Amino acid sequence: MVVFAATVGRSHSGAALHTVTDMSSALDPFLGATGAKVLLGITVLGAALVAALVASLAAAWGLSEVFGWTHTLNERPDRKTAKFYITYGLAHVLGAVVVLLSLNLVNLVIDVEVMNALLLPIVLGFLLALEARVLPSDYRMHGARRVIVTGLCLGAIGFGLFMVPVTLGWL
Repeated sequence: MVVFAATVGRSHSGAALHTVTDMSSALDPFLGATGAKVLLGITVLGAALVAALVASLAAAWGLSEVFGWTHTLNERPDRKTAKFYITYGLAHVLGAVVVLLSLNLVNLVIDVEVMNALLLPIVLGFLLALEARVLPSDYRMHGARRVIVTGLCLGAIGFGLFMVPVTLGWL
C-alpha cells in the first residue's frame, strides 16, 4: 500500500487497479516489469502465508475448544496437545489438497464469503444473546457501549438478512 501510495497514487491517482495485472502494469514505470512482478509476487505470497496460518490455527483452536482438547502453542507437542497439533497440521494439508485439486479458487473464495455473510446474522445473534444472558453481570456491557455494540450488530444482522434473497437468487 505504501509503494502504491508513493508511486501510482501520486502520479496516476485515477489508475484502475482491479487486477494483479493492472497493479503490476501501474508499477512498471517505477520498478520495471521484473521489479513490479517480484514485489507483487512477494506481497501475495506473504498475504497467503499469513492467511493460511491464521485460518488453520483458528480452525484447530475452535475444534479444540469444542472438544475440550488442550490447545496451546506455548508447549511442545506431546500426548496432551497432540490432538490440537494434529488438527492444525491437517488443516494445512487440507488447504494444500484444495489448491492442488485445481479447483476454481476465485469461485471458492466468493462462495466462502457468501457463506460467511449468510451465517454472520446467526453468529452475531448468538453472541448478543450469550452476552446478555450467560455472562456474569460484572462482565456484561452497560450504557452507551451496550447501545452502540447492539446497534452495530443489529445493523450487520439486518444487512446480512437483506442480502439472503439476493444471494440465493430470489430477487
